[in-house]
Formats: sequence, C-alpha cells, structure tokens
Amino acid sequence: MARAIHRFKYEDHPELAAPLARLLAEEAGHFVAQAPTHVVALPLHTRRYHARRYDQAQLLASALARHLGRRAPVGWLTRTRETRRQVGLNEAERADNVAGAFTARPEVAGAGLLLVDDVFTTGATARAAVAALLDAGATRVEVLTLARAFTHA
Repeated sequence: MARAIHRFKYEDHPELAAPLARLLAEEAGHFVAQAPTHVVALPLHTRRYHARRYDQAQLLASALARHLGRRAPVGWLTRTRETRRQVGLNEAERADNVAGAFTARPEVAGAGLLLVDDVFTTGATARAAVAALLDAGATRVEVLTLARAFTHA
C-alpha cells in the first residue's frame, strides 16, 4: 500500500485513483455505509497542484464518490495558505503549519461530509480542515484515508 500511495502521489500515476478508491470502499465498507453522502477532498494548495499537475486527494475522493454513487463537489474546501510539507515535522510543528490554512465555502452549511485524504499521520491537517468545514456550518465531518502512517519506537 505504501508503494502504491507513493506512486499515486509523487510519481505521476493519477490512474491509481480508481483502484485505490475501490480498495478503500471495500476495506472501509461498514464505515462508508454509515458516512455522510457528500465526499470532500482534503485539497492541495494551488502552487503544489500546478507543480504536481493533479490533486491526488481530489482524484481519490471523486473516484470513491463515483464508486459509491455519491457526490464529490469540488471547491467546497480550499487550502488558502501554502504550507510546508509535513514530512519530518513533529506533531506540534504540523499543527502550527496547517493552522488556518483551509477555508470552506458556504455550500457546506447544513451538510454532512466525508473528508478524504491519502495518508493520516498525526491528524493535524485533517483537524485543521475539519475546523474550517465546521466553522462554515457543516453539521458532521467524518475523515477517511487510504493509510495511517506511524513510526515504531
């Protein structure tokens, strides 16, 4: 899984979105069945998007929504401030790095949302995104990722 995510995210393989979304839907079937119907990606900043040429989380969210027969509205959550890559940062540094980095559109008001990303490490990025969605009036936000990163001590 780690190799597939790395290829998808960093090695220009956007075509992996559909098979990864199918795998995610199968492995998290019970969770997804009870999750909100609007699927929202945890977005890249515009500059990183242009460098990579695609947003892997948006591709994953869209593919997952298609697989589940749900909606994946684009633009409901945006990264309004460029942040450093989180790799190599400790939990406090990660939280500081992404604090206030997201803005949600008014369309999220009253909606339950399934926030999708590729990897969950400390949860700092997801917490910052969830805060923006709730501040904009989302009623419920659940988070689903392909993988959970951790380090053996």
